[in-house]
Amino acid sequence: MRAILRRTPRFVHPTAAKDGEVADVSAAAVALLENGLARDITSFKPDRRPVSAAILVDRSAAVGSSYRLHFVDAVLGFLKRLPEGARYALWTTGDRPMKLVDHPSHEPTDRRPRLEIAFGVNAERWLVATVHDLLTRKELMHAEPVVKLI
Repeated sequence: MRAILRRTPRFVHPTAAKDGEVADVSAAAVALLENGLARDITSFKPDRRPVSAAILVDRSAAVGSSYRLHFVDAVLGFLKRLPEGARYALWTTGDRPMKLVDHPSHEPTDRRPRLEIAFGVNAERWLVATVHDLLTRKELMHAEPVVKLI
């Protein structure tokens, strides 16, 4: 489902108590909160396009114990719940950023990269990432803060 808030799309995936998808949800049955404040929904309709995601997980020394104790299970749980047909790339950041998963994987003969990821540091000392999908020629992220540098 896609909800439009002040012309800013927000994507929601309503599920029933037993993890079944809820297909007949109306805007009147949904409340969206942003920083604790209720937002008006101007449009609410199904969006059946396949999901494409770039997932960045901080694996730096500063979050080392949290990574092992919390992040791994949370990310795996998230990936298992993605809808059928979803495409995603999973990257870790930290001392050595690296791609862990590219799903679905490329054909063995296709050696072209799918994503171009550039890292930089902004004025507030955040590691920022810009991600371009080379296949669709779309910018997925632009200078998004990823990790606060100390």
